Amino acid sequence: MDSNKTCIATFNLIPPPPPAPTVVLTANPTSVSYNGSSTLTWSSTNATSCTASGDWSGTKAISGSESTGNLTSGKTYTITCIGLGGTVTAFTSVTVGSIPPITYTLTINTTGNGSGTVTGAGTYNSGTTITAGATANSGSTFTGWSGDCNSGGQVTMNNNKTCVATFILIVAPISNLSISKTSDKTTASVGDTVTYTITLTNNGPDNATGVIVTDILNAGLN
Repeated sequence: MDSNKTCIATFNLIPPPPPAPTVVLTANPTSVSYNGSSTLTWSSTNATSCTASGDWSGTKAISGSESTGNLTSGKTYTITCIGLGGTVTAFTSVTVGSIPPITYTLTINTTGNGSGTVTGAGTYNSGTTITAGATANSGSTFTGWSGDCNSGGQVTMNNNKTCVATFILIVAPISNLSISKTSDKTTASVGDTVTYTITLTNNGPDNATGVIVTDILNAGLN
């Protein structure tokens, strides 16, 4: 130091680092029935662009919402947002219920001049075997099944089916009876034997059952 000296130190301000981006991605609802849909909603801060991946794709706005469309299997959705402060990723998932069973309708009709009640009509899962029932009302009789049911009233539901139960009226049998009585003698003395012949005729048209013929002898005969 041969004279007074001056030194100058220079300091520069270091700007703070840019804030890191954030992103939130949600699904509502997170569980749907088979072929149902959910709504994806996302929002970010300090981001300049966002990109979808996983079970969706494409460039997305830094915030927004959209439908997943109808879903038949579980999905996972990921979104990545970029800003001056870095990159951030979020994801959400949607679960999907099982495939509902295929169902078919069984219709049971009645026909005939009689009446009765039938059971078994309804909606059933595909492949189910149903046994329909038929009960005749008083004065009627059930004569059988037709349509898609077999003779025992059974049907397998692999499509919509229709069975027909036939009821007919019970008609009382009609018979036309006539009776005649002849004798081998027109006159007889005491001690003679007299032979009577009784003839019962059914002129129809139906058979007659349980018929009882009673002949009361005249006084003096034994």
